[in-house]
Amino acid sequence: MLVQLAAKVRTGGALDDVVKSLDSMIAMFRKEGMEDIAHRDRCQNAEGKNKNDMEDAVHEIVKSKKAIARMENQVKSLKTNINDLESDIAESEKEMSTQLDLRNKEVADFKQSLKDDVDAIQILSETIDVLSKFYKKNKIPISLQQNADPEREYTKDPDKAPDTTWKGGGYGGRKGETTGILAIIRMLIEDLQHEMTNARKEDAEAEVSFEKGRAAAQEMLDAQVAKKTSKEEKLAELEETIYDTQEHQSQSASDLEGEKDFKGSLMKDCAWVESHFRTRAGKREAEIEGLQEAKGYLAGVESGEELAP
Repeated sequence: MLVQLAAKVRTGGALDDVVKSLDSMIAMFRKEGMEDIAHRDRCQNAEGKNKNDMEDAVHEIVKSKKAIARMENQVKSLKTNINDLESDIAESEKEMSTQLDLRNKEVADFKQSLKDDVDAIQILSETIDVLSKFYKKNKIPISLQQNADPEREYTKDPDKAPDTTWKGGGYGGRKGETTGILAIIRMLIEDLQHEMTNARKEDAEAEVSFEKGRAAAQEMLDAQVAKKTSKEEKLAELEETIYDTQEHQSQSASDLEGEKDFKGSLMKDCAWVESHFRTRAGKREAEIEGLQEAKGYLAGVESGEELAP
């Protein structure tokens, strides 16, 4: 080939055109070499990134699974705590309701007892008025002493009623007993009044004790409700985090599948780099060296030197 080119040059061939053709071929091979290098680098970078992205996706999937398992155990524990607190709250509310019912019954009994005492005092007071009028009408003197006739003159026979003989055409009665009867009635009134005073005092003390106990029970109930609310809020946050983590896991799995597909396309596009890049580069270098030798040969011909065929 070189001899033919030299002969062509000697017979008036355009040496410059031939050299230009050689330079163009050398430039083409070098451009091809640069393209192969760029392709190789692109494949190596893409393969490295693909490998890293696949490893990252697998890592995220594994990490998400562990996090979800851990959070699901926390959810189970929280639900157990919430159920226990609901039972405690129900028990506290039941106990408070029972105590309130008992207190309401005590108050109702107290009011009824008070009403009974008031009614009894009213009846006894009216009885005193009636007896006083009766004694006055029958001119029976009423002593101011509570026990003017301590020795009652009853018959020795306990089954025989006392003498009720009317004297002087009117009711004389046992005048010594008038004071005793009225005194007894007044004593009954005083006892009832004392009983009412004590009942009011006892009811007031019972109310204070009840309110104090109810306040303590309400405080405990409020604490239980607050704790349950806190657990429920934490449960809601945890379930939301689990959902987000599951979404992240799903996205990572999708990314992994995408990277696997991308790896397949890279293998089609870049497999030749491993098997042919060096061979292509070697052949290209040989071609370039041959072309450069041709240029050297032609340069010798142009200068008039005799080159061996």
